[in-house]
Amino acid sequence: MRHRLLLILFVALLVLGHRAQAQNHPNLEKGFAADKMYQFGDVDHVNLFNGNVALTIPVGGSLPVSDHLSLSLTLVYNSKLWQAKETRKIIADQLYVFSKYAPERTSNSGFGWTISLGRLIDPSEVDVNKEAKSFLYQAPDGSESAFYPTLHKNSSEPLVTGVSDPTYSRDNTYLRLMQAGAHWTLESPDGTTREFESYTDTYTRWRLIQIRDRFGNHIDIDYSTPQQWRITDQHNHLTIVHFGFHPDVDAPYHNSVSSIGLATPE
Repeated sequence: MRHRLLLILFVALLVLGHRAQAQNHPNLEKGFAADKMYQFGDVDHVNLFNGNVALTIPVGGSLPVSDHLSLSLTLVYNSKLWQAKETRKIIADQLYVFSKYAPERTSNSGFGWTISLGRLIDPSEVDVNKEAKSFLYQAPDGSESAFYPTLHKNSSEPLVTGVSDPTYSRDNTYLRLMQAGAHWTLESPDGTTREFESYTDTYTRWRLIQIRDRFGNHIDIDYSTPQQWRITDQHNHLTIVHFGFHPDVDAPYHNSVSSIGLATPE
């Protein structure tokens, strides 16, 4: 009986280990992926595989910073609103798997609605991060990418000087995540780099502080004013995202976007 119980536990650990590095299940994917099929409307599109409905509403226009970089804010809705959490129990030597569902935790503009310039989710954010052994990058459209030691399985990547342990996404985004000192940088194939710094909260969390192109043009995000994102570029254009406190809702949604002051090109 003891050997049978140990075997069940071993199999469960193998399953958990596999899931810890897997991409989101296709049934749960949000956002937009170039290799998926969609039905498009004026402001929405439907993932024909999993039925996710995504709405994208531009907030103002696009503010050019350079020929290669611009600032644009978009209000995004995804209908995949519930996050499954697995509970495993052994009852009478049988392994049972239960699923519990809770509202997803990354909305900041109402349940299912998000305004973001990109978010890095730490493995310690266990209430959000389904990839418990990997960072996740959540793009502005809500899609998520996990990271691995190499770009492809059973391959090696060239060393990058001055950084520690680069990791790579294995979906069609081709992102590279690197630690440089106390910050993490995320590089896109077009040369756009996002830089994140840590801040104190219930978990280890990371916030975006700069977006720059390969030529040094940049957008900076400042959080020193409470309840505000103050977004500036090298031309001193200022965009302010204001947050309001709502104590009558669940704790993860206490702070949500209340208004946005847009910069205009000169």
